[in-house]
Amino acid sequence: MRNFKQYLVEENEPKVLFTYKGSQVSRHLNIVGKKMGTDLYVHHDYADHVIPKDIIKKANDILRNSQYYEFKYSCIKFTPSLGVFRVDASPDFDTAREPHTGDSINIYYNKGIVKPNPPHQGTSIWHHKWIWVMDDYKGFNVEESYQWSKLWLSRFKETAIGRDKIWNLQLRKYGLGSEVQEESWKSAIASGLAAASLFASSPDAEGASKSKVKPSTTQTQGPNLKQKEITEDQFKVIKKNISSYNYINKRYQSQENLSTNLPIVLQVAKEYKLNDIQKKTLLSMRILENGRRGCEFGVDDYNIKSPSRRYAPERVGINVKTPAGQAEWDKKYRDLSLKVQAQYAAGTIKKRMPIDNRGKPNIAALAYRYCPENWKLWADKTIKFLQTS
Repeated sequence: MRNFKQYLVEENEPKVLFTYKGSQVSRHLNIVGKKMGTDLYVHHDYADHVIPKDIIKKANDILRNSQYYEFKYSCIKFTPSLGVFRVDASPDFDTAREPHTGDSINIYYNKGIVKPNPPHQGTSIWHHKWIWVMDDYKGFNVEESYQWSKLWLSRFKETAIGRDKIWNLQLRKYGLGSEVQEESWKSAIASGLAAASLFASSPDAEGASKSKVKPSTTQTQGPNLKQKEITEDQFKVIKKNISSYNYINKRYQSQENLSTNLPIVLQVAKEYKLNDIQKKTLLSMRILENGRRGCEFGVDDYNIKSPSRRYAPERVGINVKTPAGQAEWDKKYRDLSLKVQAQYAAGTIKKRMPIDNRGKPNIAALAYRYCPENWKLWADKTIKFLQTS
């Protein structure tokens, strides 16, 4: 039985498969979306994880102000090299194993032009639909879709074709014919799903049932993560463990005793109703970032005009290079600054760190938003922090 530390590490490893030619099949940036050349395909629920928000808003505003304002879409094809934001209806995205593209509209967001594509003929399909979404998606069983990709990729010795008729011929050729198309293929991947479902009923690995978990076409409700209080002694142990990895920035390590920040951090965690995993992630931001005065959480480090930095020494006109200036700022603004930063960090966690139906946090998604320049290293540090807490 895996313990909780193994669970955190293994479950945060990105899903990666390979074709017979060795080409990688995985989510874009190990977060979400299917990248093909300069095109990026993604479900609209997750578009803002990989497409700039201003472009999404601009494209949607253009569509709403056009004669096609009632067009409902599920997915997006984003081609920044052409300035095209294509919206696809894909009406069977949640129900079909290989969903159809459906009708689509091209939005030229730099020109304000909306151009519908020719009516869909119902033959174009998409493979690996689990890549379009994150693991917390509720529309279909994401793990089941992933295991299906894993199954047919292990047999195919040719390129999969995105057309109904040819695709079905390919499936028959490799022993995955039409009889597999709807229900039978689910039993073929049951063994893989059993392992993936070990944590579906309990967040405690040691207390998980040893009986086999039957795969389901519907997502099970995830564990109810309890709100646990973190004592100052536990906080010190966490800090000591992290220090052993040499993760704390040496420039600011002697700035102050991090444990003095604990009451404020926990107050914000309670205010934002963070669960245990989210609360520990908030603590990790404070410890791992460990920034200078007015930027302890690393929020908008290079943007002094950010509202989160409103109490930074530079903004309030206090020179903290002198002991007197440090004492003055600490007395007047330290707690206020820390609270505002913690609130911004907590809000980011709530919005940008999905937790799937088994209680697994998507650290990579949070890292990509919080520290885009070094998100992989940041995610690795955070996962190791959660192991120690």
